[in-house]
Amino acid sequence: MLAGGRSTRMGSDKALVPVGDVPMVRIVADVLRAAGIERVYVAGSMSRRAGLVAGCEVIDDIAEGRGPLGGVATALALADTVMVCTCDVPGIDAHDVQTLLAALRSQPAADVAVARSGVQIHPLVSVWRSGPTRPIVLDAIAEGPASVMSVLDRLASVEVELPATHLVNINTPGELAEFVQQHSGRAER
Repeated sequence: MLAGGRSTRMGSDKALVPVGDVPMVRIVADVLRAAGIERVYVAGSMSRRAGLVAGCEVIDDIAEGRGPLGGVATALALADTVMVCTCDVPGIDAHDVQTLLAALRSQPAADVAVARSGVQIHPLVSVWRSGPTRPIVLDAIAEGPASVMSVLDRLASVEVELPATHLVNINTPGELAEFVQQHSGRAER
């Protein structure tokens, strides 16, 4: 799980911001575990406290200062197949994660299964095969600033349609308030 950002738009560490009474990082970690992910790590040297809150081991990025791509590179060193997810998508559920995992398993020629909602790709909610992707990610890091999307363009990927409401990325207090309002309305129905 990626939780190493500076959270400047949120004004505080968004991994630790509660949705209801539970910090976002804990919500996402619990979803990953419920989906059957055996080991859940938090990547990023700035995320020590988030890892403790989520009950996860924290691992330092192997490419410090390279943003989310550094976190992806770190994750790819851990296992043959890796689920990459940011800590700020508290709407994701275990079924979404299982759907991504199944999509990659069913497509042997694919390197990555990536979430999509409509036309929007969510590169930081994805499942990667480490063998074919790690060298490409490391090359992109060595070349200089690169985005996860630019690396995905170099890989064989399968896009998996998931509900847009599950993939809402929360970066600001306003987005958090809107998310909480939408989810509290669902609970009342």
